[in-house]
Amino acid sequence: MFGLQNKQKAYALSSAYNPVNETVYYFFDYFPSVLKKTLVDSEDTSDYDIVYDHTTAASDSDLDLMINLGYFSGFGEYALVIIDLKLFTPSAGVVNSLVSVLDQQGCEIIFVSLKPASYYSNAWFLSTVSYHQTDYSLLRDFAFKSFSDLSVDQSFPFQDSIIFIDRSLFNIDACTDYTLAQKRTAYPFLDQFLTELEDFLEARYREDNPNTSTPTLLELLNMYNIRLVTYSAVHNCFVNIISNTLYAEATDVTSLYEAISTDPAPNESFIDPNFAAFGLWQLWDDELYDVIDEGQETYEIFLVYLLLVDDLEESEDGIDITYIYDGSLDDDGSSMPEDCANLLSLITSILNARG
Repeated sequence: MFGLQNKQKAYALSSAYNPVNETVYYFFDYFPSVLKKTLVDSEDTSDYDIVYDHTTAASDSDLDLMINLGYFSGFGEYALVIIDLKLFTPSAGVVNSLVSVLDQQGCEIIFVSLKPASYYSNAWFLSTVSYHQTDYSLLRDFAFKSFSDLSVDQSFPFQDSIIFIDRSLFNIDACTDYTLAQKRTAYPFLDQFLTELEDFLEARYREDNPNTSTPTLLELLNMYNIRLVTYSAVHNCFVNIISNTLYAEATDVTSLYEAISTDPAPNESFIDPNFAAFGLWQLWDDELYDVIDEGQETYEIFLVYLLLVDDLEESEDGIDITYIYDGSLDDDGSSMPEDCANLLSLITSILNARG
């Protein structure tokens, strides 16, 4: 069941969780508009424990089931609960039910949505919550910055490349029948990444072919032997994002590479592949994590780019991370996307008002 297996959330609402301070709970379904590091580093939240929880509710019925199963029960009085939903817009009735459950527990509530507050007209919950209209600026900035780093890294030539996108950034199971254009509309990271990739490949192509018309994105991907791949939990295998080809026979990174290199036909130039992967930390599919772990031992080039949603836990035998984006627009972390700054200001103003 979506969300219900999240160990951090289950622990946070169990008798084993004994916070030293009051707690801020942050629920998100795609990525949080304010990253945990941003909250932890803020002077205004230093006296609070911060708990992040990733859910995959995709409809009113999913969210309503979570409410009825008690997923949003057990908070301490005066807890600040942030609900940040981007993959779908719940109905006013379901949000009313959710806010009612939280309000009865004495929680303060921030509701974050891509829609303006006027979308919900005269819904009861608007008088109970602090409302914030968000956007995708943080995710687009991650796509831009990580691709910029990838494209200037001379060790990654793009030719003969396999690029993985984690389900936390693009869930192919939710859009199996979509055209590529529809996939890009549904998942802004994919759209931004493909925009950056197309611009980069077009520029490279024009350098070598100045007097010819520019190929389409699909033609460029085939020309440079670039495959975009993600994991499907429904099919229990990796999938080509562009063609929807299932690599069902692949059981490890080598067999996966062999399957990809013959899609749609054997390609003799696809001999020495380059790998890159993009996702949210710590929300990797186990299968993708295993491919990265094995791939970095097997192949010379396997770069990893992460949006630092939650605490980064490093171990001696962990994967090598190439680039981590923590929400800062500059190296010293002194600025952040406007949407992130506005929501952080709302959060801190509520906490500061407690005195």
